Amino acid sequence: MAGLIVDPQQGHIDVALSNFARKFRNPGLLAELLFPRVPVLEQTAKFWLFGRQNQQLPDNALRAPGAAAEQVKQTISKDSYRAEDHSLARLITQEERANFQAGNVDQWATEMLTDRILLDLENRISTLMGAAATYPVGNKVQLTGTAQWTDKANSTPIENVLTGHVKVSEIGRNANTLLLGVDAWRALKIHPNIVDRVAPTKVGAVSNENLAAILEVERVLVGTPIKVTLNPDGSVASVVRLWDAKNATLAYINPASFEDVSFGKLFVWAAPGTSGGFGTVIGPAPWASQQADELSVHFYYDEKITSDLSAYFIEDAVA
Repeated sequence: MAGLIVDPQQGHIDVALSNFARKFRNPGLLAELLFPRVPVLEQTAKFWLFGRQNQQLPDNALRAPGAAAEQVKQTISKDSYRAEDHSLARLITQEERANFQAGNVDQWATEMLTDRILLDLENRISTLMGAAATYPVGNKVQLTGTAQWTDKANSTPIENVLTGHVKVSEIGRNANTLLLGVDAWRALKIHPNIVDRVAPTKVGAVSNENLAAILEVERVLVGTPIKVTLNPDGSVASVVRLWDAKNATLAYINPASFEDVSFGKLFVWAAPGTSGGFGTVIGPAPWASQQADELSVHFYYDEKITSDLSAYFIEDAVA
């Protein structure tokens, strides 16, 4: 694939709308907080595997005069990213243009398509992070019975999270993010082990800032985004949380660097004609009788776990 190539007879890349798509964000989505963006110049390439060599003692770091220094290895993975085109399109009819009075119809359409593409990204990340198979043995636990946080008398959520902290610290970094499903979040906010630490100094509900301080992370994220299934008549058939409500994940997330360890990263390719990986194309619809333009939004990315040891998964934290 050569990139976002458009036949000049069929349409054109709209730079202003591409920039608009790039800037648009649904504030409730968590995907890019958990898998920070990594801009890349190539659509596909290998990425660094953050192995454990920097924690391995050398056989002999003492060099005698005139002798060669001991050679050590650093690993590059055999895995590769491939930033595929994730895109959606819709028609804008002449009648819609003539009657639209809520602003810029092209921006409105771009916002809707971008929102749905980002919702799809959220679903992909939530599915990946919600699968126990994603995490290596030793970096996950499944709670049952009285150990689940809904048992206020017997469960020990602070100890569960601290166990995760100890495990993640083996990578040489401290976990900085706690992701909670809505049921797990609710259970923590009313758990006596948490409330008892907050109540003496604060009046009111336990906040996410309180949870972060008690559980020793920089931020607490709550998986609130939903997906809706519609009936043919447009009515709502179902509303489902994208993030499993019962799970919790403790992780080290590094948004700053391509070359440093982080649980996951989003490789975003700045394809020709895109703005930060986003491209908006608009042109006449395929059939002249449609009397419409087709507007499409494209986002080139690949989500990859780059250090599975950087997270600790608590499955079924609540009943």
